Amino acid sequence: MAESKQITIKAILNDAKKLKESLKLLKEQISSLRDTSEFKNIYTLKSLLEDYDSLRNHFLSISKESNLYNVLPYISLDFLYLKPVIGPASPSLKLYLSQSDIDMALSIVEKAGRGCFIIISVCESLLKPKVPQESLDRLHQLWDEVKRVEKELPREKEFLVINLRKALEEYEQGHFLASALIASRVITYVLEKIPIPEEAQKIKKAQSSLAELKVKTLIERGVVDKNRKDEQEGFLKFSKEARNLLSHKAYIFPEIEEVLILIASAITFCKYLIRLGLINDDVS
Repeated sequence: MAESKQITIKAILNDAKKLKESLKLLKEQISSLRDTSEFKNIYTLKSLLEDYDSLRNHFLSISKESNLYNVLPYISLDFLYLKPVIGPASPSLKLYLSQSDIDMALSIVEKAGRGCFIIISVCESLLKPKVPQESLDRLHQLWDEVKRVEKELPREKEFLVINLRKALEEYEQGHFLASALIASRVITYVLEKIPIPEEAQKIKKAQSSLAELKVKTLIERGVVDKNRKDEQEGFLKFSKEARNLLSHKAYIFPEIEEVLILIASAITFCKYLIRLGLINDDVS
């Protein structure tokens, strides 16, 4: 999407959100007067409905979806005017709405509110980065894996599942950095829970990194096969990436596919935690 069009859509989105809230407040005001008194705030009502009409036209002018003309409600302001009894004089704006007009006003305001909701939904969809179909297919698999992990984790570790779900939801919404950061939280938490072998604690840090020492724990306890070099390298790689994302390397912005792999790794790290039998540790 061209940057200029993206800016326009963002502006329309913001205007639609503000107008939706204003219409909601106006609806509440009109509803409170039903069967009690006349509605005299005609100019505010007229102004907001004209704003909707202008926003609708602007949105339709930049949208390529022809079916939106039929979906996006059109409203008429005729009910706000008095028709001349005789002659060609122009209709005049009513000074107030009678009880018979209030139901019409509520209906029109509700219709404009629905229109704002549609505009908001379409704009958010247009601004959302497109997720490749292959990634969507992989997402379904990851959702299933999260469900399996949830069954094996106790209630006190439910926050890990919540984080995994949030990471997937953010990914689906196209919020890839947020998704990566949430997945990194899970990886970092599990990494901190994995103990270092007693004999390895004597090894100087210059010889082995903390993650490398923790891989030895996974191998010794049979969580990771000593012959699976790919899995061991993956553990080291994503331990490092998670720390980088959450700490000092603020210039890192992972690609779409990288984020998906990071989420998958977060799920795998939770499986390590389960197989290590460390699920009853304190949350801290």
